[in-house]
Amino acid sequence: GTSGGSYYDENTDKKKNGTSQPYSLSNLTDEELALKNGEMESSNSKADQASGISSDYSDSSSPSSRPATPPRKPKDFDVIRGDVPAANAESEPLPFKLPKLSAEQRRRLRDGERIQEQSRMGREGSGFVVLDVKAPPFVVWECLLDFESYPDIIPTVKSMQLYTSEKLNIGFVNEKPVLPGTGRETRHYGTPSITRAAFTLSKFRLNIAAIHRYTPHPLGDYMEFTLDRSCTNMVLKGAKGIWYTEKN
Repeated sequence: GTSGGSYYDENTDKKKNGTSQPYSLSNLTDEELALKNGEMESSNSKADQASGISSDYSDSSSPSSRPATPPRKPKDFDVIRGDVPAANAESEPLPFKLPKLSAEQRRRLRDGERIQEQSRMGREGSGFVVLDVKAPPFVVWECLLDFESYPDIIPTVKSMQLYTSEKLNIGFVNEKPVLPGTGRETRHYGTPSITRAAFTLSKFRLNIAAIHRYTPHPLGDYMEFTLDRSCTNMVLKGAKGIWYTEKN
């Protein structure tokens, strides 16, 4: 059945809108009958092409089978597929390279150990820490995005202060301090966010500030943090790092 609209009835001489006038095929000449059959096949083929269903079939449950129409060419399917992104389309690669663990490091990781490596070249240094956490990614990220709790869960963090994130191209001293919990409704797993915060670290009371950019990614979410330019000095000219999670 139909719900309004326009349709083609094989027992009528043209498209109708909900009504039709029957006619007899016996009244047509051979030329008119051939032309009428050609119009009917053409209409059926176009309707099938628009819905993406092959028109080369017959309905055995129907008292009379439909006349078969020629199969469509591959280019007809290509037009349809071209409007829909492929489900297995490759995602953008991660904007950083992960360190490669040796077989011994992987064994230690499976045994519950924390893998930590550091290297130094002159006045510059780098390093990484790998830890197997027995928790789903969303639990890990809810902790990492809860900056207010850092003094409670990270021993080297003594205090924390959030700031607005409206002037990222200049120092945090030009931003305004905000109350704890400000913006927490947007700092959740799966939601991109930018957070600016200042921290007091270690027993030496080192004051730093950083910009945190959290980005969800199909290969594993990550959060880049960069040292605020207001905190650079002759000793610490710059610092950056990445939190990254990967399911295993």
